[in-house]
Amino acid sequence: MSQQAAKNKLKVMKTFLFLLGVSTIPFLFSSCKKNGDEKYTITGKIFLSCTSTPWANKEISFFQRVGADWVGQTSGGELGTTITDVNGNFSFAYTPQNGNDIRIQEQAGFGYSTICEGLTGKTTEENLLIRYGPITTAQVKLNAINPYTQADTLYITDFRGGANFFKVTGPFANGTLYNASNYGFGSSYEVPASKEISFKIGYNGSWKSKSFQLVPCDTSRVTVDIN
Repeated sequence: MSQQAAKNKLKVMKTFLFLLGVSTIPFLFSSCKKNGDEKYTITGKIFLSCTSTPWANKEISFFQRVGADWVGQTSGGELGTTITDVNGNFSFAYTPQNGNDIRIQEQAGFGYSTICEGLTGKTTEENLLIRYGPITTAQVKLNAINPYTQADTLYITDFRGGANFFKVTGPFANGTLYNASNYGFGSSYEVPASKEISFKIGYNGSWKSKSFQLVPCDTSRVTVDIN
């Protein structure tokens, strides 16, 4: 190969490498932007329990549930804070640390109290209506397919507090067993919240359970079938 041919070949190779580098740079920048610079917003309004009183001028914190990848690298945690306005409105822009759920909380004592949880990570949530510390009326009904006899006793969850279980002597009849007024959702408030009621016939009977939904600021009904 002549010296001139070798020079031409080297020049072509340098040109190819330069063009390859130029075409790769935008890809690298777009990849970084895609994986680390997503911006999302969470907006809404917070009321105190079931009232029309706004939770005004309060600092709220946004926390993303901590997770770990296959090599044990953890991500998640505090995303930032904002303050509600006089009407309880808030708007929070964030960059997620991972795809785990997000909860809204307030600082209380030496820790935090959850206001709302279960918000999907890496998404925009707008115009949320949040009730801090909501309550409901839990109404428990019986559907006595088998009424049993006066020698039988029904043991069933008592949402009114006090004793662990509410006891009813047979024979059992259809209708409302009791109403638990002002039943709270607790700090882990979701809309709606899933709840279970447990029951059995006789002290040595087998426990059964039934799931139902707690509806905030309304009546949450569950009917238990007695077979």
